[in-house]
Amino acid sequence: MSAATELYVPTFGKIIHEEPDSICETARLVCRNKKNVHKELTTLEALGVIRFEAVGRAKKSVFPTTKSS
Repeated sequence: MSAATELYVPTFGKIIHEEPDSICETARLVCRNKKNVHKELTTLEALGVIRFEAVGRAKKSVFPTTKSS
């Protein structure tokens, strides 16, 4: 497992299990700096791994759902 992947795993787990309502809350849950978590989540969004939903003025990270036909 790469070093980058090892950083993402705790974040994925918190997004899935805790469903944080903002990047700030995600950073608090994984005990990491908000700036670093924002950069990481923005990268994951660009890769299509997650997407952001607007929750008021905050951004909530969610995993895209796939619809089967």
